[in-house]
Amino acid sequence: MAENRQEPEYGEYATPQDQADAIAKAFPPVSPLLTPADRAAAMTPAAPAARAARTAVPAARTATPVLTPSRPRRRWDLAISIGLLAYGLLTVFGGFVQYSDIPVIINQAYAAQRIGEFTSFEQAETVGTTIMVANVALYAITAFLTVRLLRAHRLAFYVPLIGGAVAATITVILILTLVINDPAFREFVASVT
Repeated sequence: MAENRQEPEYGEYATPQDQADAIAKAFPPVSPLLTPADRAAAMTPAAPAARAARTAVPAARTATPVLTPSRPRRRWDLAISIGLLAYGLLTVFGGFVQYSDIPVIINQAYAAQRIGEFTSFEQAETVGTTIMVANVALYAITAFLTVRLLRAHRLAFYVPLIGGAVAATITVILILTLVINDPAFREFVASVT
C-alpha cells in the first residue's frame, strides 16, 4: 500500500522537525544587534554541541520566542517623572496642613473680599478629610503607574501630570461646594446682585 502512494509534492509527510528546519531556513538570519548577549553565544558557530542538543528535542519545545529590540531608556523622561512625583509628594504632605484647617483659609479669603465670616465648620472638616484621602489615593495610583511605565522603558511623565490635574480638580470642586453652601457667602452674593 505504501508503494501506491504518490510522491509528496509539498512536504505533506514531513516530520515536525523537518518543518521547523524548513521554516528556519526560509527566514533571513537575525542581526546580532537584535540578539540578547546570552542567546548570541548559542548562535555562534562555536556552539555546535548546543545546536545538536537542540535538534534532538522535539520542535514544540525548541520554538524560539520572537525577539523584540528593547526600548531605549529616556533619561529626560525619568528625570521629569521623578521630579513630578517628588513635587506631588510634597503637595500631598503640604495638603495635610492646609486642608486640616480649611475654615482659617476660607476666613482669610472672606476677609480679603469683605464677605463676612465663614460658619460651616462641620462641613469644612468633612471636606478637608475627603480632600486629604483623595489626594493620598490619587498619589498612590499615580506613583504606581509611573513606576510601572518607567520600568517598561515607556514614556511616563504624563501620568503625574494627569494625576495632579485630577487631584486639583477634585480639590477645587469640593472647596467650591463648601463655599457656595456657606450662609455668609450666600448673603454676600444676594447683597451684590
